[in-house]
Amino acid sequence: MRGPTDVLDRLVAEMDPRGLSTRDIEDTFPDVPGTSLVSASVVSAVTVRLGEESQAFTRCDLSGFAVEYLFMDAV
Repeated sequence: MRGPTDVLDRLVAEMDPRGLSTRDIEDTFPDVPGTSLVSASVVSAVTVRLGEESQAFTRCDLSGFAVEYLFMDAV
């Protein structure tokens, strides 16, 4: 089962590549007293982690696979 943090991380991960700024993402999750459920530092941490994961993926060696076609689609 996913917890609230996992869900927020996933939402931030979906919003960042779509061009939303850190402030836009932070403002998307207001709490009742007017504060944000996601801080700018959390948004930044998630985007840094995603960047690191993306870089690691681009360095993957696919030479061990017999690939006729490789189709990739990304935002």
